[in-house]
Amino acid sequence: MFLPMLPTMYLMVSPVKTQLWMLAVPFLGQNQLILRILRNERITAMEWAASLGAGLLLAGLVWWIAARLYHREQLAASG
Repeated sequence: MFLPMLPTMYLMVSPVKTQLWMLAVPFLGQNQLILRILRNERITAMEWAASLGAGLLLAGLVWWIAARLYHREQLAASG
């Protein structure tokens, strides 16, 4: 629970200029977008796409892994 909070706490103490790669990191990207919205700064379409794309890619990867695990015969027989 503490690990996802580390980037947010670090950025509170030492604010940095948002770079495109930061928006592709889960939690860090959402934090950067929220801070930019609160500061009334402009967010480009590329920045929205990077954040949204990274989130969807991660969700798709986790979904694919879960689907592969649930198709195993061992899982059905262990219950």
